[in-house]
Amino acid sequence: MDVEMTPADALFVGRTLRRLSRAQGVTRQVRVPRGLSLDTQTGEIRQKYRTVRRPAVRLASGAGFLCVNDGPAVAVQLARALKTRGFAVEWDRAQRAMGEREAGWAKEEARSLVRDAVADARLSTTPLTTPRPGLVDGPWSKAARVA
Repeated sequence: MDVEMTPADALFVGRTLRRLSRAQGVTRQVRVPRGLSLDTQTGEIRQKYRTVRRPAVRLASGAGFLCVNDGPAVAVQLARALKTRGFAVEWDRAQRAMGEREAGWAKEEARSLVRDAVADARLSTTPLTTPRPGLVDGPWSKAARVA
């Protein structure tokens, strides 16, 4: 069965299948060099090996195969993932755009508040750095207690 896909969709499906193959935990047995041994009778030096299990690499460089128990079910899951991926991408774009609009609005609101405060300070007869006269000379102030 042939299915037409965009390159972005093919990349997404390939990554999803690689993750699926990695999650299956398939391993392979390989022999790796461990050290050297000396044969005392012949004087020959030999390489010693040990057998280890390494993760199998499937779908490397976009080619390969993957064994699953239920192929049609995996195909349905991939189709659903492709559908929701498009929704998630659009949702993220919409959220980002809304956040940028709100950030722009917040910046403009902050600028407006600063402009209003500066205008109020210019119109005020009392400078902002000096306190109002009634507060300094009140009976609770330190200057009133000392005098």
